[in-house]
Amino acid sequence: MVQIFIIKLAILALCVIPSLAFSDDILTVEEYEAIKVLKDGGNVSNLNVDSDNISYTRNVCVTAGNTQEVDQRFTICRDVDFTLARKNLKVRSYGRDPILTGEPVIRLQATITRKQDWTWEEYPVQYRQDLERNFQRRERRNRTNFPIANEKNVSQISNAFDTLAK
Repeated sequence: MVQIFIIKLAILALCVIPSLAFSDDILTVEEYEAIKVLKDGGNVSNLNVDSDNISYTRNVCVTAGNTQEVDQRFTICRDVDFTLARKNLKVRSYGRDPILTGEPVIRLQATITRKQDWTWEEYPVQYRQDLERNFQRRERRNRTNFPIANEKNVSQISNAFDTLAK
């Protein structure tokens, strides 16, 4: 019986979810299934889950220029790498992102590390301070939005994060 379980787990890991990156940590079947839900339903790339963290890359957009004139605003969208500690990970709520995109998101709270491979100095001087301030406001220290590809998957993705939380 134990051998059949191990074979099923190996098939799940190798065949069903081959595009996910995993460390050598041992994860439960429920955790593997939760990872598959995040991979299928999240609007992120490079999803990786280990026993301590969930990491992924997502596109973050911020705007500078507080004006009614759209042509006087400056908007950037860049990839940012996120690492969320599974310990104390919480789903705060879900809905639509009220800033810029209106895309469906899950609002998470965790110990979060953000890494960007670009600097604010790449942007025009008159917008740098606003861009950085708006990015910091949008990406508060221990909170972030996890974008989802299809609003129908919101509860499944929320449950997947609950499964992966420690």
